[in-house]
Amino acid sequence: MKQAVLVMVLLLVAACSNAGEQEQRTNVPAVEADCDAADHRFVSSVGADGRHFEDQYGDPVLVRGDSPWSGMADWSPEQAELYFTDREINGFNASIMSAIVVPVNGGPSYEGATFDGIEPFVDGDITQWNEVYWSRVDDYLRIACRHGNTVFLYPMDGWNLTHVFASTTPEQAFEYGRRFAQRYAEFPNIVWTTGGDYSPEAEDLAAGAESDLVLHAMLDGIRDAGSDAPFTIQLGWDKLLSTDHPFWEPVVDWNFVYTYAPTYQAVLQAYERADGTRDPHCSRRATTKVRTTRRTRHRPPTRHSDVRRCGH
Repeated sequence: MKQAVLVMVLLLVAACSNAGEQEQRTNVPAVEADCDAADHRFVSSVGADGRHFEDQYGDPVLVRGDSPWSGMADWSPEQAELYFTDREINGFNASIMSAIVVPVNGGPSYEGATFDGIEPFVDGDITQWNEVYWSRVDDYLRIACRHGNTVFLYPMDGWNLTHVFASTTPEQAFEYGRRFAQRYAEFPNIVWTTGGDYSPEAEDLAAGAESDLVLHAMLDGIRDAGSDAPFTIQLGWDKLLSTDHPFWEPVVDWNFVYTYAPTYQAVLQAYERADGTRDPHCSRRATTKVRTTRRTRHRPPTRHSDVRRCGH
């Protein structure tokens, strides 16, 4: 009888544990993109030769991008519409943006709140999304899509990592990335990006810092949700290319070049690398510093802009 009771207790414990895991991994419904992808060309993949981006039809696509990093937090819906309308009229088809913005990246709040006080999470808990905030993100991504704008989107970045996501574990980051990619699975205009003035310190760079493990887990969650959109990381000025960091070299799909030197110098240095598999695609120039992006090979399995002209 005692053995039978013990077995029942163990079964109940196991059932409760499994239920908890299932609840944590509940699928999130995708929101409607409300955008006809056939009307525009979006960055969808990396060319096999590592020299260019390709659109949803597999054709090389010329990227002409801008960098409204903090637009998600700084714009009203009317301003977002005005911005993307203007960019389309002037021939721009891409933007670099953070999903959650803090003051060091141009936002108004270290909690990631918008200009009118809407925070992304309930009481700072990244597992409890504030639907009012994310509905606005939905709208801005829809507006971008309707105007033919591919958003190089940072779900987490080097700026909010020490604020909004300061206590985030790799397990939480995985679920966050998974939920993020599930929510935006219908959007044809998203390229995944992370980092941002990001220079992690670690005794063994190849093993990664704690923050690397968090960001990598976010990417793993994105891939687990089924998204195969290109991914890269923007490192700090001390690492010129995404592939200069041994932890991220086998992970990124294309290189983001970040330099205080002239754009052409950084791109040429990347282009002439003996490796030959990660060749420059395009450049982005800011007012005081230069970030350049370039295309590379397809992503292997993971382990756990205002010169605004990009050629192919």
